[in-house]
Amino acid sequence: MIWLREMNKERVWNEENLPLAKWLIDKTNTKDYRIGNLSGMKHPKVDGNLLKTVGGRDELVRQAKVLERIPALGGEEYLHFDWREMNTDITKIDYRVEVIPRLCELIGIMDPRERQLRAISRIGKLQEDVSESCLSTYCNYVLEQLNKGNTKELAKTEDEEFLKCLNVFIKVQLSKL
Repeated sequence: MIWLREMNKERVWNEENLPLAKWLIDKTNTKDYRIGNLSGMKHPKVDGNLLKTVGGRDELVRQAKVLERIPALGGEEYLHFDWREMNTDITKIDYRVEVIPRLCELIGIMDPRERQLRAISRIGKLQEDVSESCLSTYCNYVLEQLNKGNTKELAKTEDEEFLKCLNVFIKVQLSKL
């Protein structure tokens, strides 16, 4: 999806200058999304919390117009704004869940589903190494949680120092066998 960034080289988008994209991502980032069980359309209404997040009504309108002009997001069938008052107000946003990875790419963050899959893969590899040690139960627990879409253990799977410590512990345990 590097093509999304390349299409917008004249402007680099991120969660600071396009908080509406980040809000849509956060709105979708649920257990069901992270485990791949969420699909179809979402229809959040514009409320005070969204307006505060994006910087007010004028900013919401500006950011919506930006997102509408990015063809790589899939057009109106993937992301649609319910415009009111001659395109100066929005009451509702309709979007397909499938647009979320594209929004993540656009603002330069990792898709929550991809992050979860990477963590599952890391722990799966670690689990193979610990199958003969006392850490096997821990790895099984973490994998179970990640496969349910839970994020409590997610940070540990991305902590290189923690994983190095586990690997050293595994080697010490295996050398005792």
